[in-house]
Amino acid sequence: MAVKEIKDTGASVLTRLKKQAKETGINYQTCLQLFAQEEFLRKLEMSGNEFLQKLWNNYNPGLGLEKHDFSSVLVQIDRFISPVCIWSTTARR
Repeated sequence: MAVKEIKDTGASVLTRLKKQAKETGINYQTCLQLFAQEEFLRKLEMSGNEFLQKLWNNYNPGLGLEKHDFSSVLVQIDRFISPVCIWSTTARR
């Protein structure tokens, strides 16, 4: 069997997710969200502790976020962008 060359990987992934959503009865948006989360975690695992160290070192306590229970951060690994919440155990009220 010949292997087909995929010209548009993004469109191919979206098509497969739509097909999977239809077959399983799960909402397409939910499938897309789960895929994005799994892909983010896969890339996070591949980056090792370097990524978390950079994120923590770039945290600026002077931003006034200390009063909240968490800080939302938008992170980018390669070309994948995802929001991340950093929960604080020492948040001031």
